[in-house]
Amino acid sequence: MTNEEKMILAIDKIYITKTIYEQLSDWEKSFLRGLSSEYRRRKSLSVKQKNILYPILKKHNVI
Repeated sequence: MTNEEKMILAIDKIYITKTIYEQLSDWEKSFLRGLSSEYRRRKSLSVKQKNILYPILKKHNVI
């Protein structure tokens, strides 16, 4: 499993864990929705996207 796949699984975990999802800011929710959708279409994330995503996942203890 690639690091990108692990990040997408972490996003999925956020969506199914109500307590984590409720802690996200509106911007984080929007960013994660867009990122997840884009990954499923393109099967890749840019370096910039990963650099923004990682701190969000770390902040909410999902990685």
